[in-house]
Amino acid sequence: MAAPAAANERITRSLTDRDEVKTPLEVIATDAASAGLVLGGDRAHEPAVTDVGFGIGVTAAPLVHLANGPCGLASSPDLIGAAESLALRVTLPLATAWLAEQMTPSICDEESVVGFTVGLMAVSVIDASTIAKKPAKHSRIRDLRPDLTFLQGGVKVAIATKW
Repeated sequence: MAAPAAANERITRSLTDRDEVKTPLEVIATDAASAGLVLGGDRAHEPAVTDVGFGIGVTAAPLVHLANGPCGLASSPDLIGAAESLALRVTLPLATAWLAEQMTPSICDEESVVGFTVGLMAVSVIDASTIAKKPAKHSRIRDLRPDLTFLQGGVKVAIATKW
C-alpha cells in the first residue's frame, strides 16, 4: 500500500506545484483567439461573433491572472496582475480603435475593428512580457567558486559564493 500513497503524493504535488504554468503563453493564446473572433466576425458580418471576440479580449487574460495567481502560484489570485491587465485591455485597444476611426473616417466601422485588434495585440505583448512574466528561478544550490593563490611559501585557498 505504500506505492499508491507515494504515487498520490507525487500527483498531488504536481497538481499543486504550478511551476509548469506558462502564463505568458496562456495570455497570448487567449488574445490570439480573441483577435481571430473579432476579425472573423467582422469579415463575415456577424456582430455577435465580433462582440464575443471583444469580450474575450478584454476579460480572458485578467481571468488567466486570477486563475494562476502571482508568479504562477494557484494558492492565491493575482489581483494586482488582473487589475493591471484589465486596465490595459480597456484603455489601449479602445484608444487605438478611436484613433484608427479618426484617422480614416468612412461609412463602415472596419477601421475601428482593425484598430481594436492592433491595440489588443500590443496589449498582449505588454501583458505577456511584463505582467504575466514569472521571475527566473534561481538554483537552491549555492554557486561555490574556489580561489587558489600560489604564494612564495605555500598556497592560499579561498571559497567564494554568491547569495
